[in-house]
Amino acid sequence: GDEIDLAVYRVVQEALTNAMRHGRASRVSIQFWIVDGNLELCVQDDGVGAAEIAKGIGRAGMEERVGRLGGTVRAGNAAEGGFRLSVRIPLPRKE
Repeated sequence: GDEIDLAVYRVVQEALTNAMRHGRASRVSIQFWIVDGNLELCVQDDGVGAAEIAKGIGRAGMEERVGRLGGTVRAGNAAEGGFRLSVRIPLPRKE
């Protein structure tokens, strides 16, 4: 629906902005999939990662938007380098 579409759009927009502005990334991977009735989104970059993960306005906005949909946001350094943002949003059940 429109609310999920807008939330995903804004999350990807913020993740790309952060990858360029803070991570100085040259590559960003965006993956979507549906698992067990949830939309899962992963945005990972090859930037410098983060020494400390602070919750700024962008992250707070993502969590608020996704939280209203019953979803979760996780963010942190990726094991292979760079930064990873993972979002899970439950999808409405079709009857």
